[in-house]
Amino acid sequence: MDVVAPRSNGFVTQHLLDADVVVVARRGHPRVRDRPTLERYLAERHVVLRPKSEAEARLEVRRKLVELNRNVGLEVSNTLALAVVVSECGLLGVLGRPLAERFAEKLRLKIFPPPLPLPTVGVYLAWHRSRMNDPGHRWLREGIAGLFARARPGLAAWAVHGAPGGATREFRAGDPDA
Repeated sequence: MDVVAPRSNGFVTQHLLDADVVVVARRGHPRVRDRPTLERYLAERHVVLRPKSEAEARLEVRRKLVELNRNVGLEVSNTLALAVVVSECGLLGVLGRPLAERFAEKLRLKIFPPPLPLPTVGVYLAWHRSRMNDPGHRWLREGIAGLFARARPGLAAWAVHGAPGGATREFRAGDPDA
């Protein structure tokens, strides 16, 4: 699973959902008690995700956040690390809403809308086409898609079976998108 669908030869992708992006802060943050204004948001220090690839670095939401020239206090490699860091200190972070909601109770996070409009982030499941008909792999893919469907009830109809018009896509050599 990733926020960037692989465009490599032989991989199949399934779009699971588009997630709203939210700001997270620890409960009890001394300066962020409600939705921060853009000025207040930029005055705070931030923990940010290090992009894993050029494609991830080019995501529209990432570009918009970089353009803000935030005061970056720490860079981490994954969303769990970001959530844990935010829960333990005064840094702010940005996560997709489903993950933020999942972490909020256990990590004592507060969730706020961003102080400016931000695009959604796609979440994709990807696998090599050689595993397309593997029963165990299919079971795992359907289980993961089912978890997303339960987290977002409106997705139940297509998260497991594919969106209308085809939510899965295979990339082959010579494909202009590969």
